[in-house]
Amino acid sequence: MPAIVIAELLYLNEKKGKPLDLAAKYATLVKSKQFVLLSFYPDHILDFDACSIIKEMHDRIIVGAARRMNAKLPDDRNEATFGDLFVPSDRKAKKVLRT
Repeated sequence: MPAIVIAELLYLNEKKGKPLDLAAKYATLVKSKQFVLLSFYPDHILDFDACSIIKEMHDRIIVGAARRMNAKLPDDRNEATFGDLFVPSDRKAKKVLRT
């Protein structure tokens, strides 16, 4: 899980008037075997070109991390990866982020 995801969840909870205890939530995530907390390094911005169809910079970071981890998309067969991500555009589905 990229840190940006945690930051966005914290922000959304604050925005809704339900702030979370950051230290407690972070400690829970670090101990969890279900999540891997990912670092973000300067060379990861090179993924942005491959993700250019995705307009939001934070989402590019998330998709780039998913691609680096070869994460699976939740589907019936669990065969699709973020490298095969389909993004709807102008009523057509465009295949993007091909590896």
